[in-house]
Amino acid sequence: MKICARAFVLSAFVAVHAPVLSQQVLPGLDTELLISALKAPSGEVLGELGGPHAAAIKAATRSTQPVNVQVRVVRPLAQEGCARLQVDIRQGGVPTLAGTLVDVQLPSIQLNICADGEPPLDGPRGMESGPFMSSSIGGK
Repeated sequence: MKICARAFVLSAFVAVHAPVLSQQVLPGLDTELLISALKAPSGEVLGELGGPHAAAIKAATRSTQPVNVQVRVVRPLAQEGCARLQVDIRQGGVPTLAGTLVDVQLPSIQLNICADGEPPLDGPRGMESGPFMSSSIGGK
């Protein structure tokens, strides 16, 4: 399957900004959305990425569609009220060089967070890459 050039640019954007993303929870993403996933009966919430990172993604993809975020609980952690979350970022309506519109998905991000918005006191903190990152594009 051929990956469109804009999807490649979007993946490159994530790679370049990974150090920034790892120092903050996720710029443009309201921490309340993360906490909502912890408290949701289904363990999953949907929202929209905002701010300069959303604007940069829209500029890279040349799509005006919203940058959608899905946050879900991967597993609870030993510390009460804390869990490992997965954040998936998708955008629809991204034009390809062939003139069609496609949906793109950035690599998934996983992080540990507690209901107070802070990382757990023990164990891995914040965001992780490597085996926790997915390179799936355009699907769930």
